[in-house]
Amino acid sequence: GKAACNTNYGVGKDAWPNGSNDGIRALLAEHAGSNANCLSFARSTRDRRSDNGNAEASLAFERVGGDAITWATRKAGVPNNLTQKQVRDIYNCTITDWNQIPGSTVSGPIQKHLPQAGSGTRTEFIRTVLRGVDPTLPVGGYCASSIFVTAQENRGDAPQITSVDAIIPYSKAAYREQTNPATGVANHTNGFVLGNIDGKAPNASDFVGNIDVYYVYDDMDNENDADTIAFINWAKAPAQRAIWTAFGYRD
Repeated sequence: GKAACNTNYGVGKDAWPNGSNDGIRALLAEHAGSNANCLSFARSTRDRRSDNGNAEASLAFERVGGDAITWATRKAGVPNNLTQKQVRDIYNCTITDWNQIPGSTVSGPIQKHLPQAGSGTRTEFIRTVLRGVDPTLPVGGYCASSIFVTAQENRGDAPQITSVDAIIPYSKAAYREQTNPATGVANHTNGFVLGNIDGKAPNASDFVGNIDVYYVYDDMDNENDADTIAFINWAKAPAQRAIWTAFGYRD
């Protein structure tokens, strides 16, 4: 990062951006002049949004690949396929025990998790799999308070996940890079296994949780435009597709 990052983030300062939404907010703060010009770009698992006064129109979103968000559990005996309605019913407390799912050979109170605030995985899981219904909002009543919301995204070993009966959202790319030794990425799955939805695997055609991945930058930031755009163009080039595939992304 640039030297200016030391004035924004670190010990005794703001925490480094953690997740797609955090990264985009940081770029917007720099664009507005409320933060020192520091970050060159952010990686995001969501597209530009227009629900914040169209502020994100000031940023460029370059698609670099495809990913998928699905559910995961480490509970043995649970079917590896759930319908989208079943996943939604788990998160709205209509289904509270694994024994309520047809085909399950086990029981146990389901411990529901969403990732930390600022997580793009959280945003996209709610938008796609849960059909835009955020189960943590007060309208969810008692069920909203039963959902854990502080575990780091795509970490089956997060300390907040204390039950073998847990269900968590997981990125297919994050899971692939953690379980493919060739990537050199540490394995944080902790026994969690990705589940299918409506009979389709993550990244399959028409899978409900398929999303796009973007590099986001401020195209009015003349200080870093040339280097940023050169890097993004390099990353998008056909010669790099094998790397993206190894890390679990689709074209």
